[in-house]
Amino acid sequence: MTTTQRVARARAFTDSEVVRQLVAQRTRTNGRPRKISLHAVMAALAMHGVSRPGTACIAAVVETLRTLSASDLAVLGFRSQKQITYRRMLSGIHA
Repeated sequence: MTTTQRVARARAFTDSEVVRQLVAQRTRTNGRPRKISLHAVMAALAMHGVSRPGTACIAAVVETLRTLSASDLAVLGFRSQKQITYRRMLSGIHA
């Protein structure tokens, strides 16, 4: 698959009703905001899953995201132009 196809597949996964319900249940209205939105984290996990399904760790997900262009990242939900790091991704998961 091409990168465009993988991004489209990951975006379609995150637009599904099940993922929307999961994100809505985990979205907090108080406390410290996430550095990366949970919706973008889910898209990153899906993107990594269709790109490199053999490794499922946060560092590998970040490596996969670093290979994408800024426009591909925007499609996945990463609005910030800041570099995607392990710490930011972990904050998106745990916050």
